[in-house]
Amino acid sequence: MRNKIEKNVLGKCVDYTFDGQGIVKHEGRVIFVPSLLKDEEAEIEIIYHKKDFDVGIIKKITKFSPYRIMSPRCKVATACGGCSFMNLDYDEEIRLKTTRVEETMEKIAKLPLKVEHFYKMENPYFYRNKIQVPYRYDKQHRIVYGFYKAKSHDVVYTDECVIQDEHAKDILKALQKLFISFKVEPYDEDR
Repeated sequence: MRNKIEKNVLGKCVDYTFDGQGIVKHEGRVIFVPSLLKDEEAEIEIIYHKKDFDVGIIKKITKFSPYRIMSPRCKVATACGGCSFMNLDYDEEIRLKTTRVEETMEKIAKLPLKVEHFYKMENPYFYRNKIQVPYRYDKQHRIVYGFYKAKSHDVVYTDECVIQDEHAKDILKALQKLFISFKVEPYDEDR
């Protein structure tokens, strides 16, 4: 166990958590790092320290994964908490999820399961049919909408989500116009 907690470390991602965070092992500690992909190396800033693990953020990637999508289709992919794998190649995402199913069945159900086939989507975009979108006032007191940041109630404002049904953006925009025209106040969880 280290006596002093380091604020910045160099580390290599060795695996993923169930929700897509990168796992880095550094001097006997586990660091969970959102958006870091397996085999990537990065400068990591530790932002949260617990007894058994740390949470870090990427300061700079020094070695990129061949599976990284450098320009994700979603313009708020790194800020929004809606999709963990927007920056991961789809075939690698399938490999990861297949492995997770096999490991979970072995660990929890004690069944040595081998996934023989994974049904791929033709287009891994615009497939979700459920949408939950908060509307808020922005700094200029305009009604805007978006999606929650991961593990928070902070809203990332955007007018399109590339995993929601394509009609969702038209519905959200129409609701925004209705709220404005009928002077409907957005929900304020603080009041």
